[in-house]
Amino acid sequence: MNQVFHGKALRRGRHSAPGNIYIVTIVTKQRHFWFQRFDSARVVVRALLNSDRQGFSSTYAFVVMPDHLHWLV
Repeated sequence: MNQVFHGKALRRGRHSAPGNIYIVTIVTKQRHFWFQRFDSARVVVRALLNSDRQGFSSTYAFVVMPDHLHWLV
């Protein structure tokens, strides 16, 4: 059985606040192994670093897996 999670339902009762630390998990569509290729994974890493450089985030750690990303921000 495939579960489909809807963003609105997942966010119900949650809030974010400046200065807090969050773990973000991002999964590729249909769990396709897009990040298995080194060049594709580098695009993800560069995007995270660019977000930090622009002041949108402050990365503590990340792991890029073949079909998802864990980001401690």
